[in-house]
Amino acid sequence: MTYQDRLQEAERLTKDNQALLSTPLMSEGSISPMQVGLFSPRQKARWQSDAMAKMTLDRTIKRLRRTDEELAINEKRIAVNEEKERQATLVILQGKIDFIHGLGCMSHNKRGKLRPTYQRTIEGYQYEIDKLAN
Repeated sequence: MTYQDRLQEAERLTKDNQALLSTPLMSEGSISPMQVGLFSPRQKARWQSDAMAKMTLDRTIKRLRRTDEELAINEKRIAVNEEKERQATLVILQGKIDFIHGLGCMSHNKRGKLRPTYQRTIEGYQYEIDKLAN
């Protein structure tokens, strides 16, 4: 979808949902909590659903109005954050494996092999590491 297409879609959404976009929000300061408290239960339920729909629509319109450069920067930032998170998870899992190996006689039997429960735990961690590495 090109930038012009996104702008046209944003304008269409704005025109088609004019009544919904006129819903007053507390975060905008156009309605106070006291005013909402005076609503009947039915009015309050409708106002809440309209307010949620307006916030969702506002986010959609704002996202559609972003330029291609802004979208590229955002995608790059998301990719960098996901990679950092993946690397941190790998380090944590490897640290858990090293901790189990460092327990000594608690995790190992007399012949130096890992006890079955610890072995299964390490295999689970190793499976997670392999899954994240690919």
